[in-house]
Parts: sequence; structure tokens; C-alpha cells
Amino acid sequence: MTSTAPVTYVGLLRSLPALRRLWAGGAISTFGDAVQGVALIWLATRTSSPGLSVSIIATALYLPAVVIGPFAGTIADRLDRRRLLLTADVLRVATACLVPLAFTHAGLWLVVAITLVHSALTALFNAAQTAALPDLTGPGSLVRANGLLSSTNYAMQVVGPAVGGFLVAGTPTAMPFLLNAATFAFSAGAVLLIPAAALAGPARDGHVTFVADLRTGVRYARHRPPIVLYMLIGIVATLGFAPAPVVLPAFATELDVGSVGFGLLSSLGGLGYAVGSVLVGMLVKPERAATAMAVGFLAMGAATLALAVAPGLALAAVLVALRSGCNAVTLVTGISMLQRIVPSALRGRIMTLTNSVQELPRPFILPFAGVVVDTAGARWVFAAMGFFIMLSGVIAVAARGTLQSAQDAEVAQTTEAGGAA
Repeated sequence: MTSTAPVTYVGLLRSLPALRRLWAGGAISTFGDAVQGVALIWLATRTSSPGLSVSIIATALYLPAVVIGPFAGTIADRLDRRRLLLTADVLRVATACLVPLAFTHAGLWLVVAITLVHSALTALFNAAQTAALPDLTGPGSLVRANGLLSSTNYAMQVVGPAVGGFLVAGTPTAMPFLLNAATFAFSAGAVLLIPAAALAGPARDGHVTFVADLRTGVRYARHRPPIVLYMLIGIVATLGFAPAPVVLPAFATELDVGSVGFGLLSSLGGLGYAVGSVLVGMLVKPERAATAMAVGFLAMGAATLALAVAPGLALAAVLVALRSGCNAVTLVTGISMLQRIVPSALRGRIMTLTNSVQELPRPFILPFAGVVVDTAGARWVFAAMGFFIMLSGVIAVAARGTLQSAQDAEVAQTTEAGGAA
């Protein structure tokens, strides 16, 4: 395995067959889940209380990743990661197939229960994949690999709903779910082609209990200043990120651009994120990841503040695209840094624990965001969002030396251990 990043994404996939298979399986299954997501929302609208039902389904899709993340990460550190990926894929074949049967014979509540299980399995798959990725790519290719995965997954999340809408409108109820089941079967086949040694994970003491492993992860994170700083940056940034789904449609109304304008802003936000993910993977070297993350937060904060005073749709569209592109920069570089800082034996726990901690403000902000937008207006909310994102950028600037030093130390230690072996 080389530590020098290939020049292009094609070169990366050609040089790392295991990554190529993991990427292909993940891309197809992400597409399938996006198709299924549209179909689930459509099922919810067929109930007697569609608004409540849609909210419940949305919660079932989102909640498991936050709640069980640290537990999924602990499992990813305890067990063979290739088997976990396979198990999650095979079980998601079953859960996808069960949804239309459950809705027909038992109603929405059983669909919600199956969706919770499905989302929990997705959290387990993601934990194992995130923990294993640095072992597949080496530290020099990690930013590029994360950029590839991020941009591809986002593209699938754009294409999938369009296909899902077509299938919901023109095919039997079960079709979107059966298609999703097929994508997970494909993903399982791709994982099977990856050599077991590439995804095995580090050796561990089989006598250590699950709870002890979980506590070890929490203790490790708590006593590592770079990880605490990264969590703090993420928490402050989430205060600025969280209201976005509520404020954007209200902003389109204030601009008087209607549903067409809102659709344009949403599409350009998606395009900005995809382009940002591609560019950061191509242009940012691992040793510059901390600096790139800090600049991304500052630029995103500035674009968000500018939206508060944008006079019309044209400038707003540019700023939304820029804001989303900078968001991609912060996410790809941040994940890559954390993967480099944390040893493989602890990576699953720390990655998922960090994500759960950083997402803590979101469920408390979203329920009240609509009230604040109605009271103060979208522009004032954008101003508040921009302030918190800028603040996270300032913290990131102050912390970049600590974060980069931790990366360099871990990479040097890993290289030393590899040489000794």
C-alpha cells in the first residue's frame, strides 16, 4: 500500500482494488436507500395523519445514527469489520423487503419499527466502513478517498429521490423497496470480493467486555485534547448548521421567488456540496487538512452572513452554492484528520462518539427553528447561523497546530510500527 495519493480519482480506484469494491457497493446501496426514502415518505402520506406520520418516519431515519453511534463504533472495533459490513448488507436486504408487507398487513407503526432497525444497520455499516477506510488507503490517500466517497454518496442522494419519485408514481408499492434490497445484495457481493485481511481490523483481547471497550473509547476521547477540540468545533458549527432545512424555504418566500426559486437554491446547494467534495479530495494534501478545515468554516460562515443581506435570487444562489461547497470541505477534511489521529483499534468508537456529540444540538434546535424564523425572519436567522459557523472557524484556526501535530505523530507512529513489523 502506498502512502502517496494518486493524481486522479480514477488512479486511486485503479491502484486500490479493495477501495474500488467498497466504493461501488456503497454508492449503489446509497442510491437504493435514497429511492426507499422517497417511498417511505409517500407511504406516510397515505395515513390519516400525514404530517405526523412524515415526522415520525423522518425521525426513524435520522435518530439511530445519533443514539446508537457509539455502540455501533464499539462493535466495529470488537468484531471483524468485513463480516460486519456483510451482515449489515444482508440484513438490510431483509428489512427493505419487509417494509411493503408490513405496511399492507400491519400499518405504519410496524414500518417505523423496521425503519429503525434498517437505520441502525446503516449506522453499523458506516461505523465499520469509516473505521476500516484508513487501513485500505494509507494516510496519504485518505483525504482523496473521503472526498470520493462523499461526492459519490451525495450524487446518489440527488439521483435516488428522482428515480424514487418515478417508481412511486408508476410501479407497484413494493418496487422501490425491492430495488433497494437488490442494491444491498450488490453491496454484499462487492464486500465479499475484498480480501478478508484488508478489513479484519486490529487484533484485540477477547476477554475485554463490550462495556469496558465502550468506556475505553470515551476515556480515550476525553483525555485527548485534539479530539476534544474537534468535538467542540463541531458542536459550535452544528449550532449554525441545524436551522438550514427550515430557514431556506422561508428565505425563498422572503425573496418572493416561489417554489421554483426554492428548488433552484436547493439544487445549487447540492451541486456546491458535490463540487466541494470533489475539489477538496483533489487539492488538499493531508498535511494541510487542519488549515483547509479552518478556512472552510470561515468561508462558510462568511457566505452565510452574506445571505442575511443578499438582495436577490442571483446572489443568494451563488452564496448557497459557496456555502455548501465550504461545508463539504469542512466535513471531508475533518473526518480525514480524525481517522489519521485515532489508532485503528479505537477508530470505530471515536468516530461515532464524535459524530454523536457534535450532533447533540440539532434535535434541540430543529423543533424551535420554525418559530424563530416566523418571529424574526430568515435573514436574522442566517446572521445567527453565520456567527456560530464563523466562531467554529476561529476555534479551528486556534486549534489547527494541535490537530495537525496529532495527525503527524500518529502517522509517524504507524509508519514506525509498520517498519518494525
